[in-house]
Amino acid sequence: MREWLLIQQIYDECSRARILALLLTRHVVSFSGLALLICVLFAISALAVAPLITEGWWTPAVVVVVVLLIGLLGGLVLEDRAMAVIQAREGSNRQNALLRRYRRGMLGARYALFRERLQEHPQCTPATLESALTCCDAEREMRRRGYPAASTGPAVLALLTAFGLLAAAPYVAEHGLTALAQWSGLGLAAVASLLLAWRAAQPALSDREELRCMLVWALEEARAETPDPDSGRLTR
Repeated sequence: MREWLLIQQIYDECSRARILALLLTRHVVSFSGLALLICVLFAISALAVAPLITEGWWTPAVVVVVVLLIGLLGGLVLEDRAMAVIQAREGSNRQNALLRRYRRGMLGARYALFRERLQEHPQCTPATLESALTCCDAEREMRRRGYPAASTGPAVLALLTAFGLLAAAPYVAEHGLTALAQWSGLGLAAVASLLLAWRAAQPALSDREELRCMLVWALEEARAETPDPDSGRLTR
């Protein structure tokens, strides 16, 4: 289980936000960095100028066109930038084919960084990856079956009933049931609060699809490599 927690920590360090930070801060003085700067300046200028040179319905129309153009152009620039930045890192050159195939969505870049982080931890051996993969599959199966089980239905039902009782209190005054309706409504409101808190406290599990994919890739690479005879550490 400790291996699984370690792998999750390493995976979280290789998030899309981390990749984006690398794209904005590493190897800025390069062709890809210049292209990214030009794209950003063009986006800012176009969005700032559009309201000044258009009016009426033309303004939102031009803004939509500019956004689409910036989005499509920016996607190409970010892909090229990710390839350039990750390939410049030590030990990432042999991931070139993977980076080219999975450049969209930054999966290739994230895996290259994930693999690099694994190699920095001596305890990340093939056995560690196998153990983590087993835990990952168990967690994915539990999520597929809808566990940890916690339903929103009872909380919603109790809240609606409490609302109905409190709303009906003035209309049952002639029957002397106002106090009963109010206290019952407040009691159900308290129960609804408890049920809602119980539901909100349940963990929101990720599907872990990308993490499992990275684990399988890393495990296959680790099995194909020659381990360090002293520590069993993954080698470059």
